[in-house]
Amino acid sequence: MPRAAQSDQLLTFAEVAERCGVHKGTIRRAVASGELTAVNAPGTRGARGRRVTSASLKAYLERQARGGKK
Repeated sequence: MPRAAQSDQLLTFAEVAERCGVHKGTIRRAVASGELTAVNAPGTRGARGRRVTSASLKAYLERQARGGKK
């Protein structure tokens, strides 16, 4: 997975789920389908180190508000 830009905030799946008002599983599925972008947090490996970029979350929420998926 690509690394995030230094200025982009990284959010855990739980933080994203809370902001969206959904379950963490919904966020995992959105990442798996490509609707959200997840990167490995610096110094981490594997699934537990995956984080969603704030830019990806913003774009996802804008798409959801318009009623679109991708």
